[in-house]
Amino acid sequence: LAPPDTLAAAIADSTTLALPPPEPPFFPAASPGMEIARLIGRQNFREARRQLDSLEKGPRPLREQQGLDFQRAYCAQALGDHPAALAALRRLQHACPDLEDYRLFWLSRSLEETSDPQGATAQYEALLAAGQHPALLGETRLRLAELCLKQGQRPRALELYGQLLEAPQAPTALAR
Repeated sequence: LAPPDTLAAAIADSTTLALPPPEPPFFPAASPGMEIARLIGRQNFREARRQLDSLEKGPRPLREQQGLDFQRAYCAQALGDHPAALAALRRLQHACPDLEDYRLFWLSRSLEETSDPQGATAQYEALLAAGQHPALLGETRLRLAELCLKQGQRPRALELYGQLLEAPQAPTALAR
Protein backbone atom coordinates (compact mmCIF):
# COMPACT_ATOMS: atom_id res chain seq x y z
CA LEU A 1 0.00 0.00 0.00
CA ALA A 2 1.28 3.45 -0.87
CA PRO A 3 2.25 5.80 1.95
CA PRO A 4 -0.57 8.14 3.02
CA ASP A 5 1.31 11.24 1.87
CA THR A 6 -0.53 11.55 -1.44
CA LEU A 7 -4.15 12.23 -2.13
CA ALA A 8 -4.47 9.03 -4.11
CA ALA A 9 -3.15 6.89 -1.27
CA ALA A 10 -5.57 8.50 1.15
CA ILE A 11 -8.44 7.88 -1.23
CA ALA A 12 -7.33 4.29 -1.70
CA ASP A 13 -7.24 3.81 2.07
CA SER A 14 -10.72 5.22 2.48
CA THR A 15 -12.35 3.26 -0.36
CA THR A 16 -10.43 -0.02 -0.05
CA LEU A 17 -9.81 0.09 -3.79
CA ALA A 18 -6.14 0.07 -4.69
CA LEU A 19 -5.12 3.22 -6.49
CA PRO A 20 -1.57 4.01 -7.58
CA PRO A 21 -0.26 7.37 -6.39
CA PRO A 22 -0.41 10.10 -9.02
CA GLU A 23 2.76 11.33 -10.62
CA PRO A 24 3.78 13.94 -9.84
CA PRO A 25 2.34 13.98 -6.30
CA PHE A 26 -0.23 16.64 -5.52
CA PHE A 27 1.43 18.05 -2.43
CA PRO A 28 4.91 19.20 -1.52
CA ALA A 29 6.19 17.98 1.85
CA ALA A 30 5.13 21.09 3.77
CA SER A 31 1.67 21.42 2.20
CA PRO A 32 -1.43 21.31 4.39
CA GLY A 33 -2.77 18.83 1.85
CA MET A 34 -0.45 16.19 3.31
CA GLU A 35 -2.10 16.30 6.74
CA ILE A 36 -5.54 16.45 5.18
CA ALA A 37 -4.69 13.34 3.12
CA ARG A 38 -3.79 11.55 6.35
CA LEU A 39 -7.12 12.56 7.90
CA ILE A 40 -8.98 11.29 4.83
CA GLY A 41 -6.97 8.06 5.00
CA ARG A 42 -8.20 7.62 8.59
CA GLN A 43 -11.75 8.42 7.39
CA ASN A 44 -11.86 11.54 9.55
CA PHE A 45 -13.77 13.45 6.89
CA ARG A 46 -15.25 16.09 9.19
CA GLU A 47 -11.85 17.23 10.44
CA ALA A 48 -10.41 17.05 6.92
CA ARG A 49 -13.24 19.23 5.62
CA ARG A 50 -12.81 21.65 8.54
CA GLN A 51 -9.12 22.00 7.70
CA LEU A 52 -9.88 22.44 4.01
CA ASP A 53 -12.40 25.16 4.83
CA SER A 54 -9.89 26.94 7.06
CA LEU A 55 -7.10 27.11 4.48
CA GLU A 56 -6.00 30.58 3.53
CA LYS A 57 -7.27 31.69 0.17
CA GLY A 58 -4.63 32.59 -2.31
CA PRO A 59 -2.70 31.35 -5.29
CA ARG A 60 -1.26 27.87 -5.12
CA PRO A 61 0.55 25.79 -7.73
CA LEU A 62 -2.02 24.22 -10.07
CA ARG A 63 -1.25 20.61 -9.09
CA GLU A 64 -1.59 21.40 -5.37
CA GLN A 65 -4.87 23.27 -5.96
CA GLN A 66 -6.22 20.32 -7.93
CA GLY A 67 -5.33 18.01 -5.05
CA LEU A 68 -7.12 20.24 -2.54
CA ASP A 69 -10.14 20.44 -4.85
CA PHE A 70 -10.27 16.63 -5.10
CA GLN A 71 -10.03 16.43 -1.32
CA ARG A 72 -12.95 18.85 -0.95
CA ALA A 73 -15.05 16.85 -3.40
CA TYR A 74 -14.23 13.54 -1.73
CA CYS A 75 -14.98 14.86 1.77
CA ALA A 76 -18.31 16.27 0.56
CA GLN A 77 -19.15 12.88 -0.98
CA ALA A 78 -18.13 10.97 2.15
CA LEU A 79 -20.13 13.31 4.41
CA GLY A 80 -23.26 12.99 2.29
CA ASP A 81 -23.17 16.53 0.89
CA HIS A 82 -23.90 15.24 -2.60
CA PRO A 83 -24.86 18.57 -4.21
CA ALA A 84 -21.50 20.07 -3.14
CA ALA A 85 -19.70 16.93 -4.30
CA LEU A 86 -21.47 17.10 -7.68
CA ALA A 87 -20.51 20.71 -8.23
CA ALA A 88 -16.88 20.12 -7.27
CA LEU A 89 -16.56 16.95 -9.34
CA ARG A 90 -18.00 18.66 -12.41
CA ARG A 91 -15.44 21.48 -12.06
CA LEU A 92 -12.65 18.89 -11.88
CA GLN A 93 -13.46 17.26 -15.22
CA HIS A 94 -10.16 16.17 -16.83
CA ALA A 95 -8.14 18.05 -14.18
CA CYS A 96 -6.16 14.96 -13.29
CA PRO A 97 -6.13 12.02 -15.72
CA ASP A 98 -4.79 9.60 -13.10
CA LEU A 99 -7.92 10.18 -10.96
CA GLU A 100 -10.49 10.56 -13.76
CA ASP A 101 -11.97 7.09 -13.19
CA TYR A 102 -12.55 7.93 -9.54
CA ARG A 103 -13.99 11.34 -10.39
CA LEU A 104 -16.50 9.69 -12.72
CA PHE A 105 -17.36 7.05 -10.12
CA TRP A 106 -17.94 9.64 -7.35
CA LEU A 107 -19.89 11.81 -9.79
CA SER A 108 -22.11 8.83 -10.60
CA ARG A 109 -22.61 8.07 -6.90
CA SER A 110 -23.54 11.70 -6.22
CA LEU A 111 -26.03 11.65 -9.10
CA GLU A 112 -27.61 8.53 -7.61
CA GLU A 113 -27.85 10.20 -4.22
CA THR A 114 -29.43 13.35 -5.68
CA SER A 115 -32.16 11.29 -7.37
CA ASP A 116 -30.83 11.48 -10.92
CA PRO A 117 -30.71 7.80 -11.95
CA GLN A 118 -30.52 8.62 -15.67
CA GLY A 119 -27.53 10.91 -15.10
CA ALA A 120 -25.88 8.29 -12.89
CA THR A 121 -26.50 5.60 -15.51
CA ALA A 122 -24.94 7.74 -18.23
CA GLN A 123 -21.85 8.46 -16.11
CA TYR A 124 -21.44 4.79 -15.10
CA GLU A 125 -21.70 3.81 -18.78
CA ALA A 126 -19.04 6.40 -19.67
CA LEU A 127 -16.78 5.00 -16.97
CA LEU A 128 -17.25 1.44 -18.24
CA ALA A 129 -16.42 2.60 -21.77
CA ALA A 130 -13.20 4.42 -20.88
CA GLY A 131 -12.19 3.31 -17.37
CA GLN A 132 -8.88 1.65 -16.61
CA HIS A 133 -9.10 0.50 -12.97
CA PRO A 134 -10.34 -3.14 -12.78
CA ALA A 135 -11.60 -3.14 -9.19
CA LEU A 136 -13.42 0.16 -9.71
CA LEU A 137 -14.97 -1.14 -12.93
CA GLY A 138 -16.34 -4.13 -11.02
CA GLU A 139 -18.03 -1.86 -8.51
CA THR A 140 -19.26 0.30 -11.39
CA ARG A 141 -20.86 -2.71 -13.11
CA LEU A 142 -22.55 -3.74 -9.87
CA ARG A 143 -23.98 -0.26 -9.18
CA LEU A 144 -25.04 0.14 -12.81
CA ALA A 145 -26.75 -3.27 -12.79
CA GLU A 146 -28.69 -2.27 -9.67
CA LEU A 147 -29.73 1.01 -11.32
CA CYS A 148 -30.79 -0.81 -14.49
CA LEU A 149 -32.99 -3.16 -12.47
CA LYS A 150 -34.63 -0.20 -10.71
CA GLN A 151 -35.26 1.43 -14.10
CA GLY A 152 -36.80 -1.72 -15.59
CA GLN A 153 -33.82 -2.48 -17.83
CA ARG A 154 -33.59 -6.16 -16.90
CA PRO A 155 -31.65 -7.37 -19.99
CA ARG A 156 -28.89 -4.78 -19.41
CA ALA A 157 -28.79 -5.62 -15.71
CA LEU A 158 -28.40 -9.34 -16.46
CA GLU A 159 -25.66 -8.59 -18.97
CA LEU A 160 -23.75 -6.58 -16.33
CA TYR A 161 -24.22 -9.24 -13.64
CA GLY A 162 -22.90 -11.83 -16.12
CA GLN A 163 -19.82 -9.69 -16.78
CA LEU A 164 -19.25 -9.44 -13.04
CA LEU A 165 -19.37 -13.20 -12.59
CA GLU A 166 -16.78 -13.66 -15.36
CA ALA A 167 -14.42 -10.95 -14.15
CA PRO A 168 -11.42 -11.60 -11.88
CA GLN A 169 -12.69 -9.06 -9.32
CA ALA A 170 -16.12 -10.75 -9.06
CA PRO A 171 -15.73 -11.97 -5.47
CA THR A 172 -14.78 -8.46 -4.28
CA ALA A 173 -17.51 -6.63 -6.17
CA LEU A 174 -20.26 -9.14 -5.36
CA ALA A 175 -19.30 -9.59 -1.70
CA ARG A 176 -20.86 -6.34 -0.53
